[in-house]
Amino acid sequence: MRKLFPLLLILLTSCATSLQLYDIDFPEYTDIENSTIWVDASEDPLGLSAIVAEDLGYYGFNAYSVADKEDIGLISSSTGTAFAISSDILITNSHVVGDADSVTVVIDGKDVEAEVICNERAADVAVLRVPVSLPYSFIFADSIDKGAHVNVLGYPYSDIMGKEVKLTEGIINSLSGIDGTKLRFQFSAEIQPGNSGGPVFNDDFMVVGMATTTLSDTYTFENDEFISQDVNYAVKGDIIRYIAESLITHDSSYSVDTPEEAANAVFMVKTDEKMDISDDIFIKLSYEYGFNLKGWNSSSSPMAYFVDPIIFTLYTADGSRIGEIEESSYAGYGSVSETARDTVSYVARHIFYTFADQCLPRSNTGERTEQ
Repeated sequence: MRKLFPLLLILLTSCATSLQLYDIDFPEYTDIENSTIWVDASEDPLGLSAIVAEDLGYYGFNAYSVADKEDIGLISSSTGTAFAISSDILITNSHVVGDADSVTVVIDGKDVEAEVICNERAADVAVLRVPVSLPYSFIFADSIDKGAHVNVLGYPYSDIMGKEVKLTEGIINSLSGIDGTKLRFQFSAEIQPGNSGGPVFNDDFMVVGMATTTLSDTYTFENDEFISQDVNYAVKGDIIRYIAESLITHDSSYSVDTPEEAANAVFMVKTDEKMDISDDIFIKLSYEYGFNLKGWNSSSSPMAYFVDPIIFTLYTADGSRIGEIEESSYAGYGSVSETARDTVSYVARHIFYTFADQCLPRSNTGERTEQ
């Protein structure tokens, strides 16, 4: 999808006064950093809502697909990753646990309540204790080197991408973080929302840091009109070790030594609380799909499925209409798959550009205005 950005950015910037956008009118208070988009999947048998939420998340929105309207506002306000550094001690980000005194950790497929025993917000490090004995744990590397190969394990977009732990890899780009802070380092392994709190470790399976954040596409687009490429940051392992060292009772026989053991020392973290949805945006998908029998015969081709049209209705928490988008989609032969999914991805992309046109400051010639 990143390959589409240059052309779309040119269209948005050079044709700001004539670009034909969809019939969407975002409320003045819409804030991409603090508003959430809820995609109603209650009448979506093809699972297209999940594709919409995933794509909107790519463009910087907090977006969730919910199977039941009753789940709106109740979905985990923070979902992240934690990793073991001792038989009952886990490390994650402070921003993952928030103000909670306890969180849910998924261990062997079961929800286990973990106690938050330390929460250092300034360092973005939280320490959890679980009431079970963990089979494997990481140890910390003594040093980190620019250019070194690193791996990251975590649970990105678990509601969309599934519950299996995901592995990405890259290199350490810099030994400092945003604004040159020495508490963090920059790395290139891809991370998404949900990776926060995951271990960044070297090829000897020793932790050099903890995945924390990525440079926001929305921020760079709004301020400098470019999209960053795999610019991610981690809390340095030395900082984590300083905060948690007194809690570590590490037995080297349980040290992570293989990819399988590493995966078994990393866990999903969930915190559940009622969210304020008063400033959020809601999307309802409606469509019909069926069989197109014209020209079909059993000897030459399979039955053709169609999805036509797909209607997106956007509204606010009080039911006020934001807009409606109608797009035709035809799924071809054999399955309702690629074309319908491509259509909803296309619309999600244009929702972002409509937001950018309306909510990011520009002059009437398309130039960036002073904020």
